[in-house]
Amino acid sequence: MLWLEDRLRPAAAPSWKRDSLGVGLLLVVFIAMVSSWGGNLGSPTPAQPPQTVQHIDAGQVQYLVNVPGQMASIYLLLALGFALALRCGAVDLSIWAAAGAGGVVAASLINAGVGAAWSFAASCGAGLALGAFNGAMVGLLRLPSVLVTPVAGAGVLWLMQSSVDPKGVAVSAEAFRGLAILPYPPMLAGRMLVVAGAYSLVMVVMVILDTAAGRGVRLGRRTELFAALAASGALSGLAGACWLIDCNQAPFPSAVIGDLRAPAAAVLAGAIYFSGRSRTLLTGIALPPALLAATIWRQQAWLVSSLSPAWNMTLLMVAVLTVQLLLGRLFATRRPAKSHAAGA
Repeated sequence: MLWLEDRLRPAAAPSWKRDSLGVGLLLVVFIAMVSSWGGNLGSPTPAQPPQTVQHIDAGQVQYLVNVPGQMASIYLLLALGFALALRCGAVDLSIWAAAGAGGVVAASLINAGVGAAWSFAASCGAGLALGAFNGAMVGLLRLPSVLVTPVAGAGVLWLMQSSVDPKGVAVSAEAFRGLAILPYPPMLAGRMLVVAGAYSLVMVVMVILDTAAGRGVRLGRRTELFAALAASGALSGLAGACWLIDCNQAPFPSAVIGDLRAPAAAVLAGAIYFSGRSRTLLTGIALPPALLAATIWRQQAWLVSSLSPAWNMTLLMVAVLTVQLLLGRLFATRRPAKSHAAGA
């Protein structure tokens, strides 16, 4: 009897036709979203008022906010963690709780006088602790991730709700004054650098692991699951800390499952579709444009404007998974059938 995570894990056999079609599907969705985009992915947050624009052309600011700012948002870290878990067959439904815990830890430490860098490191540690717990339950005890991660996330949310002010934990913008690389938005470029740095570090680790796998050095199945879920938790915790840069207040999730653009981006980037060596790296490379496409889909309520954002994201994931499944069945590499004589 197969383990649930073994059923969800992408097939090991590579297929360049299948993977090329997966990249093509992402390009089609991305082009359709960007071409239909009205140029507005959201207004500045209260911590970034429009009147602070200085020495930067308004059109350039809007581009910075809407395009690179969205692809290097906190949701890239959430999507990357979700994708790493999904590549191993695990579904991490605790990413929102880990982000909330990371934000609360970072905000509390900053308010206590700890520097932003150490506070952000602690937020990673908080997320890592939750991810390690998930990894131990799933990788070592073989409990299903679709049950373990939401229960663990619910426990973290209960702990936060019972010990933290429901209004959240606010921090002063002065704590991030060193990140004010551009006049407007004051911290946007700094947040993008933090997110891009974490994203690049994960990509480097993926290259190292892929090179090692090519030389026959591979992680065991249990270790792989544990590492993926632990990394997902750490990235989510850092995402919660990065939220402070944008909003000066820790995220406080009201439900275990929050904004679905991160899972949608992971699915659109082929996390459950691409198969074989180097495909996790390919998924990571595809994540930023996939995130932008998912964000535009969510903001514009594309196709069905009457649906809520959550249902619109669900519709996107179902549609993409359906097309990927059909393409996979149609173009997957076929193994030659054994002859009766050979089996005799």
